[in-house]
Amino acid sequence: MRHQEAPINGSGDANGELCRAERELEQLRSQLQAQAARIAELETLAKRDQMTGVFNRRGFDEHLEASLSAARTENKEGVLIFVDLDDFKEVNDTHGHQAGDRVLQTVARLLAEHTREQDVVARIGGDEFAALLIDADLDDGMRRAQEIRVVLNSQSILWNDRRIDISCSVGTAHYHADSCPQALMSEADLDMYAEKNDSFDWRAIKSGLRVG
Repeated sequence: MRHQEAPINGSGDANGELCRAERELEQLRSQLQAQAARIAELETLAKRDQMTGVFNRRGFDEHLEASLSAARTENKEGVLIFVDLDDFKEVNDTHGHQAGDRVLQTVARLLAEHTREQDVVARIGGDEFAALLIDADLDDGMRRAQEIRVVLNSQSILWNDRRIDISCSVGTAHYHADSCPQALMSEADLDMYAEKNDSFDWRAIKSGLRVG
């Protein structure tokens, strides 16, 4: 009597392979999504100043380029404000770097509080900050710059029972459809240094400016 061989179940093997492939594909998709989320997170962190939480120079430059592009294509305008802390090295040398860090954090917080949600605040150097006022005309920008000037120069921090006064110089530049980043930055920088070299002494009238 001849034995009949069992048929090979080719369709079952194919279905099993297909299921395994689908599982592996789903795992790969999940891994890629996690990697993409991590990359986005790192990109965001790379544009933030770790000390203050505001944008760093890289993040600021990207926003500046985007704002100037909008100015060219949509005929928009805005104002760039530079803030440079006066005698910041003296703060570090006298009170220590932790005190200096507290000053930087205070300045960043005040700039964020006295600009709008749509504006961009950044720390662009060791003791230099910038605020990019989006969709603001020159008059609005000058008023905002004066407000920032008064607020910052009226502030102090208490460190080890000693008061550290914050002092800064402020410069502004108006941007429009014909503006370029380098010229705009230079204009704000020159305006800021003109104020820094002026004989006007904020410390001499600080008590009269104190806010809150």
